[in-house]
Amino acid sequence: MTFSFSQGSFRRRACGALGAAALSLTGFAPIDLPRARAAVVSVGNVTAVPAGGGNVNGFYLVGDSSYGQVTVTAGSPISVIGANNAIFGDDAKVDGVGSFTGLNGNLNVGKDLILGNGGSGSLSVGQLARITATENIILGNNDGSTGRLFVNDL
Repeated sequence: MTFSFSQGSFRRRACGALGAAALSLTGFAPIDLPRARAAVVSVGNVTAVPAGGGNVNGFYLVGDSSYGQVTVTAGSPISVIGANNAIFGDDAKVDGVGSFTGLNGNLNVGKDLILGNGGSGSLSVGQLARITATENIILGNNDGSTGRLFVNDL
């Protein structure tokens, strides 16, 4: 059988080969769907990670001795493996900023996630991204430090 759709109508026609089927759609406008863009983009003082995400075998620092920012989008997870921390805003008066969005735009930490170790750390997660820490999530670890965690659109 052959089925065809034309401007919303439906017709059935006999086909020469028994059991064969085909589907033909005509008269429909193409749909322009947004494309998922997987990426890890870093600015400033950030531990290097491949553009498509990957493993960090050591401390993951965003804003260690100077400003650092990381943006992770769908399909680009970062995994801090072993007994290692991820630290946003490590030294005094230093800002570390992170944004994780989209499905599988995740941050997985083998030990502690520290937002503001000596400086200021902020992290936002949303749109099906996930942040996990094996041990603790610490906001403002030392005197004079600040930590902020924002959860949006989950």
